[in-house]
Amino acid sequence: MKLTKENIVLVDNYLQNNGVVYYDIRMEMVDHVATAVEEKMKAEHVDFEEAFENFIFKKGKLFKKINSEATKRAGNKAKRILLNRFYLPSTILVAFGSLALLFGINFLWDSDLSFDVFSVVYMVFIIRLALVYLYKNFSGKYRFKRIAVVDKMIGFYGLSTYLLNYVFRVDKHIDSEYIRMVFFALIIVYSWVVYQTSLTLEREYKQYVEL
Repeated sequence: MKLTKENIVLVDNYLQNNGVVYYDIRMEMVDHVATAVEEKMKAEHVDFEEAFENFIFKKGKLFKKINSEATKRAGNKAKRILLNRFYLPSTILVAFGSLALLFGINFLWDSDLSFDVFSVVYMVFIIRLALVYLYKNFSGKYRFKRIAVVDKMIGFYGLSTYLLNYVFRVDKHIDSEYIRMVFFALIIVYSWVVYQTSLTLEREYKQYVEL
């Protein structure tokens, strides 16, 4: 016996009300619950309401654990996706372009100007990502339409670049101007990869939900 669209919506609403805020994780759980309920309806010859209530009574306490584990997996998946994106031809092209720009400015003018250029480019990326992250976390419209992998990716990016640039001040400990330019270029590439990857993932999920 197949569940109706209304049944699926009811399952989805139940998961939302029980703390499963990420859309991608919730869809996996909806599929799991729907399959289990369908099997129970068929085996025990009961309607959806009875089968669903019985399933919740027996398995409902596991949802928080499953949600927590799935969220952790999303963080690991985000890191793997980022690493794989660094090998793409477009990423390599951006890396060489960033190096050429920074080295060119440093050669033609001075290192202070190249640092200013880096700062502007970096801030454009991080402000855009921060605004998206904050809006989707605190906007009621997007509360249950967030994607765990994207959220974890942006959060990891923000923390890591903050530590590198503002806590440990890595560039201040690099004596060579050339190595410093490489460091700046890597941060720009990192920012670009996170930005492009988040857009790609958003588009992939857009066919399932209006983001």
